[in-house]
Amino acid sequence: MSTRDTSTDASTHTHSPDIPGSAASEPSQTVTKVLDDTAQQTWLRGSGGVRRAERQRLWAAFVMPHFALEALLQGERSDAGYPGVAQVAGSGHTPSAHASVTAPAAEQPPRIAVTSGGSAPRVLATDTCADTAGIAPGMTLSAALAVQPKLHALVRRSDIEQDTLSSLAAWAQQYTSMVVPMRQEPVGLLLEVGASQRLFGDARRLVRRVADGLAALGFMTARAIAPTPAAAWLLARAGQHVCVIQPERLRTALDPVPTHCLDLDADAVTALAGIGLNTLADCWQLPRAETARRVGPAFWQQLDRALGRIADPRRPYKAPERLRQRLLLPGPVVGVEALLFALGRLLRQTEGVLIARGSAVQLLQLELGLTDGSTTRAAVELITPSRDVKHLLGLLKHRLEAMRLSEPVEQIALEALQCVSLAPRNLDLFDNRVSMEDEWATTLERLHARLGPERVQGVAMQPEHRPEYAWRPVSVSAASGGAGGRQPTSVVTDEAVPGLSYHGEQRPLWLLAEPCHLQVRDGVPCYGGPLALQTSAERIEGGWWEGQDVSRDYHIATNEAGERYWVYHDRHQRGWYLHGVFS
Repeated sequence: MSTRDTSTDASTHTHSPDIPGSAASEPSQTVTKVLDDTAQQTWLRGSGGVRRAERQRLWAAFVMPHFALEALLQGERSDAGYPGVAQVAGSGHTPSAHASVTAPAAEQPPRIAVTSGGSAPRVLATDTCADTAGIAPGMTLSAALAVQPKLHALVRRSDIEQDTLSSLAAWAQQYTSMVVPMRQEPVGLLLEVGASQRLFGDARRLVRRVADGLAALGFMTARAIAPTPAAAWLLARAGQHVCVIQPERLRTALDPVPTHCLDLDADAVTALAGIGLNTLADCWQLPRAETARRVGPAFWQQLDRALGRIADPRRPYKAPERLRQRLLLPGPVVGVEALLFALGRLLRQTEGVLIARGSAVQLLQLELGLTDGSTTRAAVELITPSRDVKHLLGLLKHRLEAMRLSEPVEQIALEALQCVSLAPRNLDLFDNRVSMEDEWATTLERLHARLGPERVQGVAMQPEHRPEYAWRPVSVSAASGGAGGRQPTSVVTDEAVPGLSYHGEQRPLWLLAEPCHLQVRDGVPCYGGPLALQTSAERIEGGWWEGQDVSRDYHIATNEAGERYWVYHDRHQRGWYLHGVFS
């Protein structure tokens, strides 16, 4: 859908309110800012005294005329062999719950969404192929089948529509905090974009960016910009695609809007059409009292809100703390590639919410709903918190390839179990250590996703003198000191002793799983030959409270080839043992 604005050039100039007693060259200082329902008010102090400057609020409306169908097809990619939807038989109206079609996009039959319940389902939304075939919303399903017998029909799911619209509202909060989901037909989103222009550029550029993001999620929109939310919604609903900045030009911009775009009951719309009032241009000069008596007071109330004559407060959407996205697939899916496309859309929605919160995910859980009613779960843990879609999708791909599913997948869900604030990092232009650390973290995350958390673990120190109990396995994020993990504890060295190395340096990197008993010849321990003790004894005792009392004298020993070993003499059993090997 084209994003070119059809309004005149004069209507897109920024509105600059007149401020009494001010001069263009007068220096000013911002003191405080107050935000109300209609404008942003900034108090300025200059040589002319304290004055108030008002900046007009701008609202962007995004109407989704095909939402009922698009909400059911989020997981489908039409340019590949992905499952389609169940075909409606000529004798019935309800699609099969488990049928799937894998025809190429070029052979994809027209698809429609129909109402649920009742003896005569009606068409709610159509795709491009159905439009070309002459099928329009409002037709009965039997009439649509008469026009095109090979229809693919989906029964409307109101629960999925409500969840999807809420997810889109949370996603849109990355652009502005004032997001209002419009849940009545036609559904869509209202965004206050005036305060976001400094960050994202002018309003038209921002709206184009939001529309492109919604299109990437599978939702086509009709959009418009106006100083009032009601006017923006009417213009978008009428498909005007205009950008109105100046409030005094609202009435001219609203002239071509059909009267059926007003939120009136059917009798009121019929009454207006009966007296020849087809557009809002025909209504401005009507007598208010007489018109309200004939079509109801809601008529003028909507027009007054659109023109900004009366207040039109809107309540912004408040996203839940739990970040969980769910998607129903159009049909049962077996291949990993088909799941990846649907997961990509869920990750884009998750990314928008994370951007709005200024956070990133460190623990992500994938849920796969199978056709037999069971659920398979898999977790992906990150070393470095991230919200990058490409990186997260790669990790999920490795996790899926390692899974063995007993049944096809019919729905998927993603939940961010652990989110942390994403702190900015200082980068060095000539230092590549940061990039090397990122590459190492990425490699560990890929191994963790492919092999599973039980096969990729880190090691952390714990306060215990006995070497075999002085470490414990931890998650890779905790071992790497990531957010939510703990930095590994450094080894504390003793005071320097003349002729000896620090105790902190007397720990070998390789510790045997079980100490190896050594033979003794003439009172000298042997391991591939006699060993020469290089250090005095380091006594380690403990474990009596657990019934595993030990008392050992540790030494660093070398053989004739110069290889270094960590050996000890057991004071209880009177024997020598090999416990570690130095590199």
